[in-house]
Amino acid sequence: MVSFGVVPLRSKRPKLDARVAEPVSVVRRPGETAGAIVRTVFRFQCPHCGHGPVIRNWIGVHETCSGCGFRFSRDHDPLYFNGAIFVNYMLSGGLFVVSFFLTIMLTLPQVPWDTIAYAAPIGAIVSVLFFNPFSKVIWLTVDLRVRPVTEDELERRTP
Repeated sequence: MVSFGVVPLRSKRPKLDARVAEPVSVVRRPGETAGAIVRTVFRFQCPHCGHGPVIRNWIGVHETCSGCGFRFSRDHDPLYFNGAIFVNYMLSGGLFVVSFFLTIMLTLPQVPWDTIAYAAPIGAIVSVLFFNPFSKVIWLTVDLRVRPVTEDELERRTP
């Protein structure tokens, strides 16, 4: 038999470790209800203490909480709130889909396609701007429940 010098391929992938990742658990403080969490989101308050404001203006975020000193931009990462863009997209997209189908269902058989063609982009822009502060507080609240606050993230306050 003739050999053409073919060498069997060997995988250069590292061997997988048999360890299993720990499941992520959501941390809730004692006595904290889902209603209290929702209230802090709608009031734009600190998800750690529930007192200090998170939103400085409709687009900006305070650096720290005036109540507990919690640093809102966790890990000193300027891209921390990029996750809020995803939350904003989901809220705005959900509103768009619901309003689109409601408009069609309520106006059948004469759907105002011209009106939808002009109103949809305007509504999309308005909803993205409207949900911006909500998405930042929701992102911060969810992240805080998944990754609890460490001592390094609290700013030391001197009396």
